[in-house]
Amino acid sequence: MIHSENLILNSFSFVLRFIFYNFSDKIICNSEKSSTFFKYLLFNKSKVSCIGNSINFKKFKNIKKRNNYIVSAGRLTKQKNFETLIKAFNLFSQKYSNYKLLILGEGKEKQKLINLTEKYNIKKKVIFKNFVKNPSKIFVNSKIYVCSSLYEGLPSSLIESLNTYTPVISTNCLSGPSEILKNGNYGYLFPIKDYLRLNKLMNYVVNNYNQAKRKTIKGHNSLSKYNVKIVTSKYLNEINNLF
Repeated sequence: MIHSENLILNSFSFVLRFIFYNFSDKIICNSEKSSTFFKYLLFNKSKVSCIGNSINFKKFKNIKKRNNYIVSAGRLTKQKNFETLIKAFNLFSQKYSNYKLLILGEGKEKQKLINLTEKYNIKKKVIFKNFVKNPSKIFVNSKIYVCSSLYEGLPSSLIESLNTYTPVISTNCLSGPSEILKNGNYGYLFPIKDYLRLNKLMNYVVNNYNQAKRKTIKGHNSLSKYNVKIVTSKYLNEINNLF
């Protein structure tokens, strides 16, 4: 809640959820940590279940030669915290001047972020691609995927990145990234807003890319639980159990 773009509205929403969720028949969360949180809101904790997000998996080859792109995707809002990513990339690009940062998404903070790239004199190295219908095609040709969010549910972009064998660096925010990346076994985690740590991790991944890819391959092999057929079956079971 402390990272909300509207603290008053978010607090009011929290109170309403506390009241009305207790009258619900079932609550399904998309991450274990969020389900733990909701259990604190409910008198009957057995109402809460966890079912992860689903994606339609497409087969991607483990491409060895990739472009010198660092990519990130999401709405250009406070929550996604692209400011931290741009600050980190500014430091990173001073050593690796041949890299570009691709930001996929649209939102009200776009001009603010463009102004930040101008401030650091990296505007030509940061490319805003707006909304991209199939971001996986960009992920598969990029060296690193970065999630810099202040908070998340279960970010599908991390799942899609692992599916394209793209090494992932993410904030260790509530609630999903650490679950997808298995506490850093399938990628790299850093504290929210810590652009210095993010810069060090981007440097580390570039210099230890084979190690990063090994983590990614393990992550790729763990993705079956997010298959749309498996997730749909879990939802149907939960619905059938209500009747």
